[in-house]
Amino acid sequence: MKKILGNIALILGTILISFTFILTIIYNTLISTDWYERVYISRIPSALYCIYLIVLLILITNYPILKKINTKIVLSFSLILFILAGLYLVFNADPYLRNADQMWVWNAVKNINNGNYVDFEKGQYLNAHPLQLGLVTFERLIATFSENITFLYFLNLLFNIGSIILLWLISKIVYENTVVQNLTAIISILFTPLLFNTLFVYGNVYGLTFLLGAVYTQLLSLNKKGKKRIIYGICTVTLAGMAYLVKPNFEIGIVAIAIVYFLAIFRKKHYIILALGVLLVIPTVNIALGKIYSYEVNRNISLSRGIPKLTYVVMGLSEDSNGRIGWYTGYNDRAFSDNNYNTDKAEKLAKKDLRE
Repeated sequence: MKKILGNIALILGTILISFTFILTIIYNTLISTDWYERVYISRIPSALYCIYLIVLLILITNYPILKKINTKIVLSFSLILFILAGLYLVFNADPYLRNADQMWVWNAVKNINNGNYVDFEKGQYLNAHPLQLGLVTFERLIATFSENITFLYFLNLLFNIGSIILLWLISKIVYENTVVQNLTAIISILFTPLLFNTLFVYGNVYGLTFLLGAVYTQLLSLNKKGKKRIIYGICTVTLAGMAYLVKPNFEIGIVAIAIVYFLAIFRKKHYIILALGVLLVIPTVNIALGKIYSYEVNRNISLSRGIPKLTYVVMGLSEDSNGRIGWYTGYNDRAFSDNNYNTDKAEKLAKKDLRE
């Protein structure tokens, strides 16, 4: 029965990944970097398929070499290339934060560090988006060292390097296969969005590194015994908490980590403690941030207030005048402001619109 269920899961996973892969190699999506964030969808240029084919042939023909070459050498060489490209990008790109969330978060960071709590006032950024307080807290720490945007780019580069190393370490545990480990290192640097995300200062890069760290320590906790299992389990909970702190979107990954621990209960019952520990980081971080900022700002701060999450669901199902579906349309902000920045009223409106 276990083997049948495993095969079913493998087949379903393969179908989903194949579908995503096909869409990726057929369509290209560009998003404008202005306020409107217009979405442009087009077919991949036919010339690019030739490049795909060449890269694939190179990897296939070099399979015997990839099988023999030391995986640490491949990782080191890949990292050198990534670091050189990253440093060029960091020190040549304009020090620029888009006039959107990433800039508003950074402005809030500087305001709070200077003792100015205007962002918590009614209708202001952190009043509407209290879930950003985790990222604000993390970046407040960074700002104590430097407020230079290039420094933020450089920090992102360091975290991206950490992500590549962690992916490689995960591949070493999951696949005891030199070729897979070498391909992981090579494909990581070929995945250029990871490189260009160095210039996107909005918690995504930090969160990804922390989450991959949590996945890595989880794998170690599942494969170790005694005190090491406990230590790695604690590291998993801590890193999962950090991932959620800087980017609440990573709660999806946290739930996945918890599910793995729940499945491990069939092997060892004490994994229930780690499963619950991972899930508890979400309310723990929310409550802790609320208490900390309530004390600092001297007013009641709750991460459950602000713009209701349901408004994002409605927005994701809507299409705006620019033809964007499942993208930012401003519905969430309008629902909140049109109801005098009242969370309960905005949620009531969202429920009504969702039914429609």
